[in-house]
Amino acid sequence: MWITPKLASIHWDSKAMSSPLYQNEKEEHLSILVGNAHEIKLLGVPSYKPGPDPKSGTIILELTVDLLHSWHCADSIINMVFDTTASNTGHLSAACIAIQQSSVCTLVVRMPASYWGNHPNSTIQ
Repeated sequence: MWITPKLASIHWDSKAMSSPLYQNEKEEHLSILVGNAHEIKLLGVPSYKPGPDPKSGTIILELTVDLLHSWHCADSIINMVFDTTASNTGHLSAACIAIQQSSVCTLVVRMPASYWGNHPNSTIQ
């Protein structure tokens, strides 16, 4: 059984792929992970069809919150890591803004994944 770390980060990323049922249709597969410096847990990889309503940021919020509650780890999340696509960082309906405002978790820091990729590992603690 997985034990939730006391302090953890949540990371999500999505990839457009062909639907397993309909090869001509694309859907997003959202990988949601939680972890710290010692361990990482893949909470799930739900799929969704992006569209104008609801917006992708809202869908990502709902899927992420559902998995955080299912795995009983929302209270441990203090940091978010994500790429800088509009669905994550847009000023109106971004997933990171929505999660931060939802009071699902108490966040200390939020950084896009590109930030960590630009720094040598020795400077990241």
